[in-house]
Amino acid sequence: MRRSRLVLSVLAGMLLVSCATPRHRGSVFVFAKAKDAVKLDPADIIDGESATVTNNIFESLVQFAPESTEIVPALATHWEITPDGKTYTFHLRPNVRFHDGTPCDADAIVFNYQRQMDPQSPYRFTAHFEYWANFFKAVDSVKAAGKDTVVMHLSAPDATFMTNMALFTMGIASPKAIKDFGQDVGL
Repeated sequence: MRRSRLVLSVLAGMLLVSCATPRHRGSVFVFAKAKDAVKLDPADIIDGESATVTNNIFESLVQFAPESTEIVPALATHWEITPDGKTYTFHLRPNVRFHDGTPCDADAIVFNYQRQMDPQSPYRFTAHFEYWANFFKAVDSVKAAGKDTVVMHLSAPDATFMTNMALFTMGIASPKAIKDFGQDVGL
């Protein structure tokens, strides 16, 4: 008899627990850091705090595998490199959109890289830290070859090119957001 009551009590307790409503914590994401990010434009950051944040917001064509320096796909699903090492063709994930609803397509990729390559671009904000601009010194051109393909031509083979493409400064931002907010994008 006691055993039956014990079993019933345990079952009743389990039933009550299983009916409990899960706690809803809302839609606020809390990320603890030592200090705030200074900027949120991946092409214009030079501090570690900003890099940590932008690396969690923006994607590049390629990225580093976790705990590794191996280059793996990100926005690009795959890529080809010509035998002479001077032409890189990146094939993009289809139908990717930015937070503002605009497409993250080949034109958006080209916009992001051209603003870093062209010192006269009104959307180039890296003037205070030319190191990032040097990543593109070997790049002769970057062009969209359709909606989901980007082709980059280099003046000479560059052994560091793919590694540089995986760095946080190569994160792709919405061209609309860059045009609308300029240096205040994300702030």
